[in-house]
Amino acid sequence: MSWEWSHTDEAIDNAQHFFLCNTDKEWQDEIAVEWMVYYLNNKQDSTGTQWEFHILKILQMIEPKDQEWIWEEAEANRVCDNGGFNLWMCPYGCEKHYLNLDEAERFQSKGRE
Repeated sequence: MSWEWSHTDEAIDNAQHFFLCNTDKEWQDEIAVEWMVYYLNNKQDSTGTQWEFHILKILQMIEPKDQEWIWEEAEANRVCDNGGFNLWMCPYGCEKHYLNLDEAERFQSKGRE
């Protein structure tokens, strides 16, 4: 079961900062591959966006750059686990690709000390 993100702006900001600055690059690469597969397998998404758009998006993803687009995709989907503590970073809700809000908050708190 999943929920939609309904967290405070501060919690989302903490999670975004944690994802972009402190998560493992290999973990982000795994998530990137899942997003690419998702777009390749979906000729049209729930908003009616067509295949051509997805091809352009995939080509942008393949370019070597930061992984901010992963955050943008996850935020656009806005899905989390039942309870809301784990944000889905991939389109499938793989447990290993959750971003835990408590962990993000602890990371952010250390930065404020």
